[in-house]
Amino acid sequence: MRDDGGNENWYLVATDANSEEVKPLTKMEGVRSQTIDDLEDIPSEIYRFLILID
Repeated sequence: MRDDGGNENWYLVATDANSEEVKPLTKMEGVRSQTIDDLEDIPSEIYRFLILID
């Protein structure tokens, strides 16, 4: 998760462990991403939701 310049419009990113290349997954203008459940019992999955910011 990261935001740009402290605007708190959080978005999910994927980072390649070898190249350290970062790819935004949920970055959209006027949308904030938040975690619903990190599913500790299922480490390969996470529930997220997107909020439209008016």
